[in-house]
Amino acid sequence: MSSSPPTTEVKQRQYGILGLILLGVGLLALFDIFFSRADTQVMRLIAGKGAVPLALAFVLLGLYLIFYRFLAPRLGPHWHPEALLGVELLFLVGFVTLHLRGGGGGYLDLYKGEGGGVIGWSLGELMVAGLGRLAAWVVLASLALVGIFLIWEYTPLHNLDMRKLRLPSISLPRSERRFDSAPDEPDWDEPVQPA
Repeated sequence: MSSSPPTTEVKQRQYGILGLILLGVGLLALFDIFFSRADTQVMRLIAGKGAVPLALAFVLLGLYLIFYRFLAPRLGPHWHPEALLGVELLFLVGFVTLHLRGGGGGYLDLYKGEGGGVIGWSLGELMVAGLGRLAAWVVLASLALVGIFLIWEYTPLHNLDMRKLRLPSISLPRSERRFDSAPDEPDWDEPVQPA
């Protein structure tokens, strides 16, 4: 029995189903964040102050997958898995940064929705215990740069014409005098006349 690759229609249906699931999870998370009591917010417990960006990322990714057929030709090539890895790295760095920037509070701060939630707390405490605070910040900065590189390299962003993105510059008037040779310097190629 040979398995043939899925047709475009089947792939579109799979994207649509996955998009609906992600959209539903994102909307439920947003509902949980904005309409639940403070002590029962699951997303705040999981992601802390990063709960809203995480929920919005689920909603946007779900909408992109639902409308993939219409958006892909207009937006260009879709994101490669490496770019998604870059986004995940930036989210993880953000959660840990929120935890460490807040002073690395204890686990009781998790129930208040402070810091980076369970994700930021667990990864942050593990990094500080294993590496120390300064080395943890260095590793976080490195991971953020790797995430930015992956997003830049594996999305249509790397095709941007950087010359069009330049900021306006101020051109200063050029001096008439050339700086490579001063007029008062002797010419060393001429023979020196005895006095």
